[in-house]
Amino acid sequence: MKKTTQIIDLNPSGSPAVRKEHHHVLDAPDSYYAYYNEYHNRRMQCTTHYHEYMELILISSGSLHINIKYKTFTCTPGNIILLAENTIHSAWCDSADNACFHVLQVKPLFFANTAVKSINALHYTAFINYMKVNQYAILHDPETFHPLVDLVVKLIQEIEGGMLGYDVATRSYIYLIFTYLMRNMFANQEKINDYIYNFKKIEKAIVFIHDNYMKDINMAMAANKVNLTYNYFSWLFIKITSHTFSEYLNLTRIQEFERILLNGRKSISTAALEAGFTNVTHFNRVYKKYRKVSPRQYIRNFDSVLSE
Repeated sequence: MKKTTQIIDLNPSGSPAVRKEHHHVLDAPDSYYAYYNEYHNRRMQCTTHYHEYMELILISSGSLHINIKYKTFTCTPGNIILLAENTIHSAWCDSADNACFHVLQVKPLFFANTAVKSINALHYTAFINYMKVNQYAILHDPETFHPLVDLVVKLIQEIEGGMLGYDVATRSYIYLIFTYLMRNMFANQEKINDYIYNFKKIEKAIVFIHDNYMKDINMAMAANKVNLTYNYFSWLFIKITSHTFSEYLNLTRIQEFERILLNGRKSISTAALEAGFTNVTHFNRVYKKYRKVSPRQYIRNFDSVLSE
């Protein structure tokens, strides 16, 4: 069960904020969700949460503050924010920020739609895997931003109009949106082909980590899963993920620890053990190394309630 998102209007007595939402069968495995927000002279807080959608946020005017993986970014007009599925984040704006932004949320299974025969789905799968590993990207590219906003607006208009063939049209817009993003982040065909080629070599190892992070696993076991030598696997894993195996495993466990806390009021020690850490003292040291704060400070910063 995912943490319920609360969008809190901090000025209930004033004029309402503009919030237009348009979605397509939210409980479907390939669903998508689009909306537009305006917060002129109003404050807003979107509580810490995560979900099964890839999320694209386009800042049209004003500024929006986003906290991702314990880093806070102030996003301004022209910023493109892309979040992978299950990335923990929160967002807020003050009345002086006058934030206006579009949001598109798409479940990764959308790109597995077999009805789209003419598209090389392998490239989209590689892009989704790239985002899973990196979790987020914040871009500023006017040549990409303006077409993206135009496409999201057209997507919303199609859903709103509900005319004949709107589902095909909206899906086409989503593919175009992610094509723009993919081209921006991979730069050229050779780069994405190289990523696909190398990622396929270690894909089963990454799946192995996410399926077994709560167990006592090591790099030798992962290398054996993909039939690669220990040293070559170590080099290739860093090339693809920008982390050593140990770093990636620790970060995976830390992210699970944070999700466990979001989903219920559990103690630090209980959540750490459920996330795969076998020693709470070691966990505290590892957590502070990567998050730069103690687990208890993390909880205070996100207004979570801890029961020891």
